[in-house]
Amino acid sequence: MTRVVRGGFPDRSFDLKFWKKVGTAGKFGAAWEMVLDLANWNPRYAGQQRLRRTVSSLKFRSG
Repeated sequence: MTRVVRGGFPDRSFDLKFWKKVGTAGKFGAAWEMVLDLANWNPRYAGQQRLRRTVSSLKFRSG
C-alpha cells in the first residue's frame, strides 16, 4: 500500500488501515525485523536478538 502526501502532516487513517490489513502476524514480523536491524546498525546488540523479559515479585505485608 502506498499513498502520496502533499502539503501538511498526514492524519493516521492510512496507518490504521495498513496495520489492520497486515494483521497480527505482520506486526510481529515487522517488530522482529526491527530487532534484527538494530544488530546490523550497532554490533554491540548482535548477541541480544531476543525480546526483553522482566520478572518482578511484589510482597504485601499485613498489619
